Amino acid sequence: MKTKQILLSIIFGCTAVFLIFAYQKTQVVIDEKEAFVHEMKEYVAVLDFKERLLNAKEWIVQDWEWKKKNEESIAHLQQAKVHYDNLYKEAFLLVYVAIAFVLLCLLLYFKHSIKWAIGYGLLIVSFSFLGIGIYTPMMDIQVYSKDLTIPLYVEGEEVIQYAEDEVHLDAIPFVDKLWGEVKSVISDKKIDISKEFHGKMYYFYNNKSVVDLITILFDAKNYLVAYAILLFSIGIPVLKMTLSIIVLLFRNWSRWKFTRKVVKAIGKWSMADVFVVAVFLSYLSIKNMNPGVETDASTLIGLYFFFAYVVISMIASYFVDAAVKEMEKVEELTIS
Repeated sequence: MKTKQILLSIIFGCTAVFLIFAYQKTQVVIDEKEAFVHEMKEYVAVLDFKERLLNAKEWIVQDWEWKKKNEESIAHLQQAKVHYDNLYKEAFLLVYVAIAFVLLCLLLYFKHSIKWAIGYGLLIVSFSFLGIGIYTPMMDIQVYSKDLTIPLYVEGEEVIQYAEDEVHLDAIPFVDKLWGEVKSVISDKKIDISKEFHGKMYYFYNNKSVVDLITILFDAKNYLVAYAILLFSIGIPVLKMTLSIIVLLFRNWSRWKFTRKVVKAIGKWSMADVFVVAVFLSYLSIKNMNPGVETDASTLIGLYFFFAYVVISMIASYFVDAAVKEMEKVEELTIS
């Protein structure tokens, strides 16, 4: 019995160390995420359609202006990539440590209960994954035009009429002779003054995390949807994991049976997590999509970690239930 208590003490000590490590890594990931989002916003701002279509320099000295914008946008994009790579490395370092933590729990406690060790280890790991899953962006949505060409054609007769009626070129000494030659050239032609904007021109960009979306909904006073997402994506998962750990650790607690019933009841809402993610991604995928433009959608690390949380928590629930049944059988044999 003493050996079991010592092993549990070691496991709880390792749990505290792992959770502190997970918290620190999550903070680093969040900082890198903020820097990544900032650089991407700056990148898009340089290539925003308002900054390009309404910029006189883009129309008059196009190549010179585009060269500056291109260099500036590439600099922001490269910085964004650096921050995302750092975010990715830090997050997946947590994955490796999480695997080691579960294996350590299994190694220390396999003689007493393999099911308990796996269930407990996976619960702690899923909790750490949830933090990164809700604080980092899940998808990157870009709506833009590439090498946009604005077709502009003017009839030669219209140019001639405007020049003579408004500017009176035909009445200016010396110019009138030159103007006569120009008229003969353009009178029966279409003058092409079409404009091509090099590179990308952005109309919409978005990469929000679950927490960002909840904050936006609260700011917009859309409380019903905000509370629903808060409940299903954060509230229920945290409550479920907390109660599952209580069920594993406090077998002699007077409300143990009631707590277990609550955990089972919450288990019926497991697919709500997946539903929230599906709705969230669908919302971002169709938002501001217009015909005639290009749309890129790419998954980001938040989706991977939230999905990992969902899968791991479901597996953990199975092992927790199996461990509880195992403990009940041991008690029955002891009593009999």
